[in-house]
Amino acid sequence: MKGRILFVDDEPNMLDGLRRLLKGQSEWNLEFASSADKALKTIADTQPDVIVTDISMPEKSGLDLLSELKRSPTTEDIEVVVLTGLREHDLKRRALDLGAADLLHKPVDRDELIARLNSALRVRCYKETLRSQNEAMKRQLVRSQKMEVIGVLSAGLVHDLNNILSLILAHSELVGLRLTGESPLRKSIDAIESACNQAAKIVEQVLRFTRETRGPRQCLELNKIIDDCLALLMPAVPHGVSVIRDGDREGHCVCADPSQLHQVFMNLFLNACQAMGEKGELRIEIRRADIDPESIPFKTALSPGLYERISVTDTGGGMDRETIGHMFDPMVTTKERGTGLGLSVVKWIVEDHAGFVRVEVDSGKGTTFVVYLPPALEDSI
Repeated sequence: MKGRILFVDDEPNMLDGLRRLLKGQSEWNLEFASSADKALKTIADTQPDVIVTDISMPEKSGLDLLSELKRSPTTEDIEVVVLTGLREHDLKRRALDLGAADLLHKPVDRDELIARLNSALRVRCYKETLRSQNEAMKRQLVRSQKMEVIGVLSAGLVHDLNNILSLILAHSELVGLRLTGESPLRKSIDAIESACNQAAKIVEQVLRFTRETRGPRQCLELNKIIDDCLALLMPAVPHGVSVIRDGDREGHCVCADPSQLHQVFMNLFLNACQAMGEKGELRIEIRRADIDPESIPFKTALSPGLYERISVTDTGGGMDRETIGHMFDPMVTTKERGTGLGLSVVKWIVEDHAGFVRVEVDSGKGTTFVVYLPPALEDSI
Protein backbone atom coordinates (compact mmCIF):
# COMPACT_ATOMS: atom_id res chain seq x y z
CA MET A 1 0.00 0.00 0.00
CA LYS A 2 1.29 3.47 -0.88
CA GLY A 3 2.22 5.83 1.94
CA ARG A 4 -0.13 8.81 2.23
CA ILE A 5 1.59 12.13 2.96
CA LEU A 6 -0.11 15.50 3.43
CA PHE A 7 1.85 18.78 3.16
CA VAL A 8 0.42 21.88 4.88
CA ASP A 9 1.76 25.40 4.13
CA ASP A 10 0.11 28.75 3.54
CA GLU A 11 2.67 29.75 0.88
CA PRO A 12 1.69 28.48 -2.62
CA ASN A 13 5.29 28.74 -3.80
CA MET A 14 6.40 26.42 -1.00
CA LEU A 15 3.77 23.80 -1.91
CA ASP A 16 4.74 24.03 -5.60
CA GLY A 17 8.38 23.62 -4.65
CA LEU A 18 7.58 20.48 -2.63
CA ARG A 19 5.64 19.06 -5.60
CA ARG A 20 8.64 19.55 -7.87
CA LEU A 21 11.05 18.29 -5.23
CA LEU A 22 9.19 15.01 -4.78
CA LYS A 23 8.25 14.47 -8.41
CA GLY A 24 8.84 10.86 -9.30
CA GLN A 25 8.15 9.44 -5.81
CA SER A 26 5.57 7.01 -7.19
CA GLU A 27 5.46 4.94 -3.99
CA TRP A 28 3.72 7.81 -2.16
CA ASN A 29 0.32 9.45 -2.49
CA LEU A 30 0.93 13.16 -2.00
CA GLU A 31 -1.71 15.73 -0.99
CA PHE A 32 -1.40 19.45 -0.31
CA ALA A 33 -3.36 21.91 1.85
CA SER A 34 -2.92 25.70 2.13
CA SER A 35 -4.18 26.05 5.74
CA ALA A 36 -4.65 24.08 8.93
CA ASP A 37 -8.44 24.07 8.55
CA LYS A 38 -8.23 22.71 4.98
CA ALA A 39 -5.75 20.13 6.23
CA LEU A 40 -8.23 18.95 8.89
CA LYS A 41 -10.89 18.41 6.22
CA THR A 42 -8.44 16.42 4.09
CA ILE A 43 -7.38 14.38 7.13
CA ALA A 44 -11.01 13.50 7.89
CA ASP A 45 -11.46 12.23 4.33
CA THR A 46 -8.19 10.41 3.67
CA GLN A 47 -6.47 9.69 7.02
CA PRO A 48 -2.85 10.28 5.86
CA ASP A 49 0.05 8.37 7.40
CA VAL A 50 2.35 11.39 7.70
CA ILE A 51 1.70 15.15 7.82
CA VAL A 52 4.39 17.72 7.04
CA THR A 53 3.27 21.11 8.33
CA ASP A 54 4.65 24.64 8.38
CA ILE A 55 4.68 26.46 11.74
CA SER A 56 3.79 30.06 10.87
CA MET A 57 0.34 30.15 9.28
CA PRO A 58 -2.50 32.68 9.71
CA GLU A 59 -5.47 31.90 11.97
CA LYS A 60 -4.15 28.47 13.08
CA SER A 61 -0.44 27.65 13.33
CA GLY A 62 1.26 24.35 12.66
CA LEU A 63 1.68 23.81 16.40
CA ASP A 64 -2.05 24.39 16.87
CA LEU A 65 -2.74 21.79 14.17
CA LEU A 66 -0.28 19.37 15.80
CA SER A 67 -1.91 19.84 19.21
CA GLU A 68 -5.39 19.25 17.80
CA LEU A 69 -4.33 16.09 15.99
CA LYS A 70 -2.68 14.59 19.08
CA ARG A 71 -5.76 15.27 21.23
CA SER A 72 -8.06 13.22 19.00
CA PRO A 73 -8.07 9.39 19.30
CA THR A 74 -8.70 9.08 15.55
CA THR A 75 -5.62 11.10 14.53
CA GLU A 76 -3.20 10.81 17.47
CA ASP A 77 -1.13 8.12 15.73
CA ILE A 78 -0.50 10.13 12.55
CA GLU A 79 3.18 11.02 12.29
CA VAL A 80 3.69 14.80 12.13
CA VAL A 81 6.88 16.38 10.77
CA VAL A 82 7.33 20.10 11.40
CA LEU A 83 8.87 22.05 8.51
CA THR A 84 9.73 25.67 9.25
CA GLY A 85 12.04 28.55 8.41
CA LEU A 86 12.01 29.83 12.00
CA ARG A 87 15.08 29.39 14.19
CA GLU A 88 13.55 29.88 17.63
CA HIS A 89 15.62 28.19 20.30
CA ASP A 90 12.75 26.32 21.98
CA LEU A 91 10.76 25.55 18.81
CA LYS A 92 11.98 21.95 18.56
CA ARG A 93 11.25 21.34 22.24
CA ARG A 94 7.72 22.71 21.94
CA ALA A 95 7.03 20.63 18.82
CA LEU A 96 8.39 17.44 20.37
CA ASP A 97 6.45 18.06 23.58
CA LEU A 98 3.26 18.23 21.52
CA GLY A 99 4.09 14.92 19.81
CA ALA A 100 5.95 15.83 16.61
CA ALA A 101 7.95 12.97 15.07
CA ASP A 102 10.62 15.18 13.49
CA LEU A 103 11.66 18.77 12.72
CA LEU A 104 13.08 20.07 9.41
CA HIS A 105 14.31 23.58 8.55
CA LYS A 106 13.69 25.42 5.30
CA PRO A 107 15.12 25.25 2.71
CA VAL A 108 15.00 21.47 2.88
CA ASP A 109 17.31 19.11 1.04
CA ARG A 110 15.51 16.58 -1.19
CA ASP A 111 17.46 13.51 -0.03
CA GLU A 112 17.11 14.47 3.61
CA LEU A 113 13.36 15.06 3.21
CA ILE A 114 12.86 11.68 1.55
CA ALA A 115 14.91 9.95 4.25
CA ARG A 116 12.95 11.65 7.07
CA LEU A 117 9.60 10.81 5.45
CA ASN A 118 10.59 7.17 4.95
CA SER A 119 11.55 7.04 8.61
CA ALA A 120 8.19 8.53 9.65
CA LEU A 121 6.34 6.03 7.46
CA ARG A 122 8.23 3.13 9.06
CA VAL A 123 7.31 4.38 12.53
CA ARG A 124 3.68 4.64 11.43
CA CYS A 125 3.81 1.05 10.12
CA TYR A 126 5.34 -0.18 13.40
CA LYS A 127 2.58 1.53 15.37
CA GLU A 128 -0.11 -0.10 13.24
CA THR A 129 1.51 -3.50 13.73
CA LEU A 130 1.76 -3.01 17.50
CA ARG A 131 -1.87 -1.87 17.68
CA SER A 132 -3.02 -4.92 15.74
CA GLN A 133 -1.01 -7.23 17.99
CA ASN A 134 -2.32 -5.47 21.08
CA GLU A 135 -5.93 -5.89 19.94
CA ALA A 136 -5.28 -9.57 19.22
CA MET A 137 -3.82 -10.02 22.72
CA LYS A 138 -6.86 -8.30 24.25
CA ARG A 139 -9.22 -10.63 22.38
CA GLN A 140 -7.16 -13.63 23.45
CA LEU A 141 -7.26 -12.46 27.07
CA VAL A 142 -11.04 -12.10 26.93
CA ARG A 143 -11.38 -15.59 25.46
CA SER A 144 -9.06 -17.02 28.12
CA GLN A 145 -11.07 -15.36 30.88
CA LYS A 146 -14.31 -16.73 29.46
CA MET A 147 -12.88 -20.23 29.25
CA GLU A 148 -11.66 -19.92 32.83
CA VAL A 149 -15.20 -19.06 33.89
CA ILE A 150 -16.50 -22.09 32.00
CA GLY A 151 -13.98 -24.27 33.81
CA VAL A 152 -15.16 -23.01 37.20
CA LEU A 153 -18.84 -23.47 36.35
CA SER A 154 -18.44 -26.86 34.70
CA ALA A 155 -17.60 -28.71 37.92
CA GLY A 156 -20.96 -27.83 39.45
CA LEU A 157 -22.88 -28.23 36.20
CA VAL A 158 -21.55 -31.74 35.60
CA HIS A 159 -23.00 -32.95 38.91
CA ASP A 160 -26.41 -31.36 38.30
CA LEU A 161 -26.66 -32.49 34.68
CA ASN A 162 -25.71 -36.05 35.55
CA ASN A 163 -28.52 -36.13 38.12
CA ILE A 164 -31.01 -34.89 35.50
CA LEU A 165 -29.81 -37.43 32.94
CA SER A 166 -30.09 -40.21 35.50
CA LEU A 167 -33.72 -39.25 36.11
CA ILE A 168 -34.49 -39.26 32.39
CA LEU A 169 -32.88 -42.67 31.99
CA ALA A 170 -34.72 -44.09 34.98
CA HIS A 171 -38.11 -42.92 33.71
CA SER A 172 -37.42 -44.15 30.17
CA GLU A 173 -36.53 -47.59 31.57
CA LEU A 174 -39.78 -47.65 33.55
CA VAL A 175 -41.75 -46.79 30.41
CA GLY A 176 -39.83 -49.47 28.50
CA LEU A 177 -40.76 -52.12 31.08
CA ARG A 178 -44.45 -51.34 30.58
CA LEU A 179 -44.29 -51.72 26.81
CA THR A 180 -45.60 -54.99 25.49
CA GLY A 181 -44.39 -56.95 22.49
CA GLU A 182 -43.19 -55.04 19.48
CA SER A 183 -44.53 -51.67 20.57
CA PRO A 184 -43.85 -48.85 18.08
CA LEU A 185 -42.61 -46.80 21.05
CA ARG A 186 -39.70 -49.18 21.66
CA LYS A 187 -37.46 -47.39 19.12
CA SER A 188 -38.23 -44.03 20.71
CA ILE A 189 -37.32 -45.33 24.17
CA ASP A 190 -34.08 -46.79 22.82
CA ALA A 191 -33.25 -43.46 21.17
CA ILE A 192 -33.87 -41.60 24.44
CA GLU A 193 -31.57 -43.93 26.34
CA SER A 194 -28.88 -43.72 23.66
CA ALA A 195 -29.05 -39.92 23.62
CA CYS A 196 -28.86 -39.73 27.43
CA ASN A 197 -25.82 -42.01 27.53
CA GLN A 198 -24.14 -39.92 24.86
CA ALA A 199 -25.03 -36.71 26.70
CA ALA A 200 -23.46 -38.09 29.87
CA LYS A 201 -20.21 -38.70 27.98
CA ILE A 202 -20.28 -35.16 26.62
CA VAL A 203 -20.86 -33.75 30.10
CA GLU A 204 -17.75 -35.61 31.26
CA GLN A 205 -15.90 -34.19 28.29
CA VAL A 206 -16.64 -30.63 29.41
CA LEU A 207 -14.40 -31.21 32.39
CA ARG A 208 -11.80 -32.90 30.22
CA PHE A 209 -11.89 -29.95 27.81
CA THR A 210 -11.31 -27.34 30.53
CA ARG A 211 -8.58 -29.45 32.14
CA GLU A 212 -6.95 -30.20 28.76
CA THR A 213 -6.70 -33.94 29.46
CA ARG A 214 -7.19 -36.74 26.96
CA GLY A 215 -9.79 -39.44 27.09
CA PRO A 216 -9.35 -43.10 26.02
CA ARG A 217 -8.92 -43.63 22.27
CA GLN A 218 -9.64 -46.57 20.06
CA CYS A 219 -9.82 -47.55 16.40
CA LEU A 220 -13.13 -46.28 14.99
CA GLU A 221 -14.86 -46.70 11.63
CA LEU A 222 -15.88 -43.20 10.53
CA ASN A 223 -18.98 -44.35 8.67
CA LYS A 224 -20.23 -46.08 11.82
CA ILE A 225 -19.80 -42.89 13.87
CA ILE A 226 -21.62 -40.86 11.22
CA ASP A 227 -24.44 -43.43 10.97
CA ASP A 228 -24.91 -43.27 14.75
CA CYS A 229 -25.01 -39.47 14.70
CA LEU A 230 -27.53 -39.37 11.88
CA ALA A 231 -29.75 -41.93 13.62
CA LEU A 232 -30.01 -39.60 16.60
CA LEU A 233 -30.32 -36.48 14.47
CA MET A 234 -32.93 -37.56 11.91
CA PRO A 235 -36.04 -37.09 14.11
CA ALA A 236 -35.05 -33.43 14.53
CA VAL A 237 -34.29 -32.81 10.84
CA PRO A 238 -37.04 -30.87 9.01
CA HIS A 239 -38.88 -32.89 6.35
CA GLY A 240 -37.65 -30.52 3.65
CA VAL A 241 -33.98 -31.26 4.39
CA SER A 242 -32.52 -34.25 2.57
CA VAL A 243 -29.38 -36.06 3.76
CA ILE A 244 -27.03 -37.41 1.08
CA ARG A 245 -24.03 -39.68 1.72
CA ASP A 246 -21.14 -39.61 -0.75
CA GLY A 247 -17.75 -41.26 -0.88
CA ASP A 248 -16.59 -44.66 0.29
CA ARG A 249 -18.66 -46.55 2.85
CA GLU A 250 -15.86 -48.80 4.14
CA GLY A 251 -12.20 -48.71 5.06
CA HIS A 252 -11.98 -45.33 6.77
CA CYS A 253 -10.71 -45.76 10.32
CA VAL A 254 -9.19 -43.31 12.77
CA CYS A 255 -7.79 -43.60 16.28
CA ALA A 256 -10.01 -41.36 18.40
CA ASP A 257 -12.14 -40.87 21.48
CA PRO A 258 -15.59 -42.06 20.30
CA SER A 259 -17.58 -39.57 22.40
CA GLN A 260 -15.43 -36.69 21.15
CA LEU A 261 -15.75 -37.73 17.52
CA HIS A 262 -19.48 -38.11 18.02
CA GLN A 263 -19.57 -34.57 19.39
CA VAL A 264 -17.67 -33.18 16.40
CA PHE A 265 -20.10 -34.54 13.83
CA MET A 266 -23.25 -33.84 15.84
CA ASN A 267 -22.19 -30.19 16.08
CA LEU A 268 -21.43 -29.94 12.37
CA PHE A 269 -24.64 -31.73 11.33
CA LEU A 270 -26.85 -29.65 13.63
CA ASN A 271 -25.21 -26.40 12.52
CA ALA A 272 -25.74 -27.36 8.88
CA CYS A 273 -29.42 -28.15 9.43
CA GLN A 274 -30.00 -24.93 11.36
CA ALA A 275 -28.29 -22.93 8.61
CA MET A 276 -30.77 -24.27 6.02
CA GLY A 277 -34.00 -23.87 7.93
CA GLU A 278 -36.93 -25.92 6.63
CA LYS A 279 -35.51 -26.86 3.23
CA GLY A 280 -32.14 -27.82 1.84
CA GLU A 281 -29.57 -30.55 1.32
CA LEU A 282 -27.05 -31.90 3.82
CA ARG A 283 -24.24 -33.71 2.00
CA ILE A 284 -21.70 -35.83 3.88
CA GLU A 285 -18.67 -37.27 2.12
CA ILE A 286 -15.73 -39.39 3.30
CA ARG A 287 -12.62 -39.78 1.17
CA ARG A 288 -8.90 -40.36 1.61
CA ALA A 289 -6.82 -37.24 0.88
CA ASP A 290 -3.10 -36.78 0.35
CA ILE A 291 -2.11 -33.40 1.83
CA ASP A 292 0.98 -31.72 0.41
CA PRO A 293 3.04 -29.16 2.39
CA GLU A 294 1.49 -26.19 0.54
CA SER A 295 -2.02 -27.21 1.67
CA ILE A 296 -1.24 -27.23 5.39
CA PRO A 297 -2.86 -24.27 7.21
CA PHE A 298 -0.60 -21.48 8.40
CA LYS A 299 0.63 -21.64 12.03
CA THR A 300 -0.05 -25.35 12.53
CA ALA A 301 2.32 -28.17 13.40
CA LEU A 302 0.70 -30.64 10.99
CA SER A 303 2.66 -33.01 8.80
CA PRO A 304 1.94 -33.64 5.11
CA GLY A 305 0.65 -37.08 4.17
CA LEU A 306 -2.55 -39.13 4.09
CA TYR A 307 -5.65 -37.96 5.96
CA GLU A 308 -9.24 -39.04 6.23
CA ARG A 309 -11.27 -36.20 4.70
CA ILE A 310 -14.83 -35.76 5.99
CA SER A 311 -16.80 -32.92 4.39
CA VAL A 312 -20.15 -31.62 5.66
CA THR A 313 -21.92 -29.35 3.18
CA ASP A 314 -25.18 -27.44 3.57
CA THR A 315 -27.16 -25.35 1.08
CA GLY A 316 -27.83 -22.49 3.48
CA GLY A 317 -27.01 -18.83 2.99
CA GLY A 318 -23.32 -19.08 3.85
CA MET A 319 -21.46 -16.66 6.13
CA ASP A 320 -20.07 -13.17 5.80
CA ARG A 321 -16.35 -12.42 6.14
CA GLU A 322 -16.63 -11.17 9.73
CA THR A 323 -18.43 -14.33 10.86
CA ILE A 324 -15.85 -16.52 9.13
CA GLY A 325 -13.05 -14.71 10.94
CA HIS A 326 -14.54 -15.43 14.37
CA MET A 327 -16.46 -18.68 13.90
CA PHE A 328 -14.09 -20.70 16.07
CA ASP A 329 -13.90 -18.13 18.87
CA PRO A 330 -15.45 -19.28 22.17
CA MET A 331 -18.72 -17.54 23.10
CA VAL A 332 -19.22 -16.15 19.57
CA THR A 333 -22.49 -17.21 17.96
CA THR A 334 -24.94 -16.03 15.30
CA LYS A 335 -27.82 -17.96 16.87
CA GLU A 336 -30.51 -16.38 19.01
CA ARG A 337 -29.96 -19.19 21.49
CA GLY A 338 -26.67 -20.78 22.35
CA THR A 339 -23.25 -19.96 23.75
CA GLY A 340 -21.18 -20.26 20.59
CA LEU A 341 -19.01 -23.03 22.03
CA GLY A 342 -19.90 -25.67 19.40
CA LEU A 343 -17.37 -24.85 16.70
CA SER A 344 -14.73 -23.92 19.27
CA VAL A 345 -15.02 -27.40 20.75
CA VAL A 346 -15.00 -28.97 17.26
CA LYS A 347 -11.73 -27.23 16.44
CA TRP A 348 -10.17 -28.18 19.77
CA ILE A 349 -11.14 -31.86 19.44
CA VAL A 350 -9.96 -32.19 15.83
CA GLU A 351 -6.62 -30.49 16.53
CA ASP A 352 -6.18 -32.60 19.68
CA HIS A 353 -6.47 -35.62 17.36
CA ALA A 354 -3.64 -34.23 15.16
CA GLY A 355 -6.07 -33.04 12.49
CA PHE A 356 -7.41 -29.73 11.24
CA VAL A 357 -10.65 -28.10 10.09
CA ARG A 358 -11.07 -26.12 6.88
CA VAL A 359 -14.09 -23.99 5.96
CA GLU A 360 -15.24 -23.29 2.41
CA VAL A 361 -18.00 -20.73 1.91
CA ASP A 362 -19.93 -20.06 -1.27
CA SER A 363 -21.79 -16.83 -0.52
CA GLY A 364 -25.54 -17.34 -0.82
CA LYS A 365 -25.16 -21.02 -1.71
CA GLY A 366 -23.89 -22.74 1.41
CA THR A 367 -20.99 -23.73 3.61
CA THR A 368 -18.68 -26.74 3.70
CA PHE A 369 -16.78 -27.79 6.81
CA VAL A 370 -13.96 -30.20 5.99
CA VAL A 371 -12.42 -32.25 8.80
CA TYR A 372 -9.03 -33.88 8.23
CA LEU A 373 -7.98 -36.67 10.61
CA PRO A 374 -4.94 -38.94 10.36
CA PRO A 375 -5.95 -42.51 9.47
CA ALA A 376 -5.48 -45.33 11.99
CA LEU A 377 -2.28 -47.30 11.57
CA GLU A 378 -2.74 -50.71 9.97
CA ASP A 379 -1.50 -52.54 13.06
CA SER A 380 -4.18 -50.85 15.17
CA ILE A 381 -7.07 -51.96 12.93
